Amino acid sequence: MDWEETGHSSTGGFYIVAWTGVYGEGNFHSDVSSDIYYNNVPVVAEVNARLLPNWDNNGGRTLHFVTVIGYDDNVHNSDGTYGIYYYTDTCGNATGCGSNSNAGIHQATQSQMWKAIANVPYSQSTGDGGWVW
Repeated sequence: MDWEETGHSSTGGFYIVAWTGVYGEGNFHSDVSSDIYYNNVPVVAEVNARLLPNWDNNGGRTLHFVTVIGYDDNVHNSDGTYGIYYYTDTCGNATGCGSNSNAGIHQATQSQMWKAIANVPYSQSTGDGGWVW
């Protein structure tokens, strides 16, 4: 994303990569709330999509990117936790890529989203496991 934003330069840029092998759930939430509240920009996260509510969880792993566009820390979830994230997913059911729905804004509990992010194998050399904010 920085490469495009800087006109194909390998230096500079607006975006920061946070690796799941280095940063944890609290960092993710802080980055989401900071970017959405102060900068009005979403956070792009790599997830195991099979762990999100708009996909079938068949025990497999589908690495995919979603865009976290909102959050609400005050929602009391049925599992006893608090907080949800709102996200968009470019995979639609009509395309046969794996999602159970087409377009729109989806919701996941904050713990559900973190599990989907943390389930991606972390490797800075391959660029897997993290989020861009």
